[in-house]
Amino acid sequence: MATKDDLIKELQFFSDKLSERSRVIAGGVIATWWALLVGDKVPTKLAPATLVGPVICAAIAILADLLQYAVSYVHSLLALRSLEREKVKEFQFNRRTIVYRTRNVLFVVKLVAALLSIAWLILVVAEQFSYER
Repeated sequence: MATKDDLIKELQFFSDKLSERSRVIAGGVIATWWALLVGDKVPTKLAPATLVGPVICAAIAILADLLQYAVSYVHSLLALRSLEREKVKEFQFNRRTIVYRTRNVLFVVKLVAALLSIAWLILVVAEQFSYER
């Protein structure tokens, strides 16, 4: 039977993996676009302009990732200062604060933007190959 600590560890594991995968997807989409920009052998229907939408989604995923970690840092720093001020050793996050909610929203935005970027890229590439038949 799983304990609360087990579930928290599992959530942390999946959160880390999802964040890592969203960065890989966003970087891959941007790298594909960059390769088309600088490459000399661009597929006929797959111009760099066709990937602007997926690249924007990828950039939003990267921005949301950075902002999520920046907000999380501020959130943890504020919690540490509160602990030191109150001279206690334990605390619990207030899940109703704007900072706590913001970091959760940014996590979701990051994932959605990364998924949109890769799905959009797949559609653009699939359309390219459907024209070549």
